[in-house]
Amino acid sequence: MKTRYFVILSLFFSLIFWRCGGNPEADGDEAFKQGDYKHAIGFYLQVKKTQPQNSRIDEKIALSYMQYGKKLYDKRRNLKAFVGNFEKGEGFLPEGEHSPEFNKDYSNLLYYLAKAYYETEPANEIQREQYFSKTLDYLDQALLIDMENQAADSLLSSIKQEHFQKMFEKGLGFYKQARKDRNNGDLFLSAEHYLARAVSFNPDHEEAQKYLKKTRKETLSILDYDKPFALAVAATTYKGKTFLIDFTGVNNTGADFTFDPQKLVIIDEGENEYTFDKSLTEKYKNGLTEAVTLKARKRVDGVLVYPLSKKTKLLRLEYEMPDGYVVKKYFP
Repeated sequence: MKTRYFVILSLFFSLIFWRCGGNPEADGDEAFKQGDYKHAIGFYLQVKKTQPQNSRIDEKIALSYMQYGKKLYDKRRNLKAFVGNFEKGEGFLPEGEHSPEFNKDYSNLLYYLAKAYYETEPANEIQREQYFSKTLDYLDQALLIDMENQAADSLLSSIKQEHFQKMFEKGLGFYKQARKDRNNGDLFLSAEHYLARAVSFNPDHEEAQKYLKKTRKETLSILDYDKPFALAVAATTYKGKTFLIDFTGVNNTGADFTFDPQKLVIIDEGENEYTFDKSLTEKYKNGLTEAVTLKARKRVDGVLVYPLSKKTKLLRLEYEMPDGYVVKKYFP
């Protein structure tokens, strides 16, 4: 009896010693391997306290949160829990390049999150569009991180094939409606949204390309107030080897915002970037050459001159916001 008691007591103290004096990273690895992601997070966070710059630990914490979210989704079909934990994990993503092993796991989890959005029944039409957009965004991101992610590539391909015609018809419907009601610019913006998606699904479809081009001739001068900084180009003209745009921007962030014309760049079809020419722009009375502070809902108007000739095929106008979000306006 005493011997049995001594063995049990020894095991108890051995366990205490293992928990208190062991290797928390190894303990976390073991918990992760067993699918016990909550305890894995706890162990990894212990390591992070003493090694705050350890990017490997940050990767492990990130994956643990993401896997925990996926585990909850697999068990309860709780999309909110998956998304919440996934976003917590992304908060631990280390800056700079990640390890190849992490990228492969991260890409797979992006695929599973995209699939969860795709399979979850939305509550209404607005949420349906949101879920579909999230599905596409996460699949694109998964393939950007790991081009060999066959599951993500297969799902994205099937979605494009299944939904192309619907996107094209929806965009075409908005375009025709907008042509009848030219006072409603939102109809042209909706047409562009769906036609652009249709073309991304099937780039070789000539009719979809034709109507997207027609739509963008209209939307170039329409402010999109769904964007944090609504852009519009009222007119364009070439003068020799320069390209002039009559630009308007509206601060839609809800707070003061500094507009810097240096950040307003034109991208051509080869993804080359062009900034405005300050010396040429300042020759115009309303030339935009200096940064200005815009209060909420206020606008900035003026001319900018870019060193571009007609030979250059223009693709879009871009402005990068302080948080890194890039607002885009496409040329026809």
